[in-house]
Amino acid sequence: ERVPATRSFADSLKVFSVRKLLIGGSADLMFPPKALRSDAIEANADFKEISGASHFVMFDQPEAAVREIESW
Repeated sequence: ERVPATRSFADSLKVFSVRKLLIGGSADLMFPPKALRSDAIEANADFKEISGASHFVMFDQPEAAVREIESW
């Protein structure tokens, strides 16, 4: 039996008609910044990279994440 293809992350984001902000950490190995930036472009979303943060940006750099959200 053939397994149906799943949606890409960018495709999942495209269904939302609101402004979108993706925040990624420069040291994220699960969603590297280059891949997340590409998804943001494809999904018509904004992208901010937090220097020194891993996948858990809000735990690694909470002040920087809040700054990016507030300035967005």
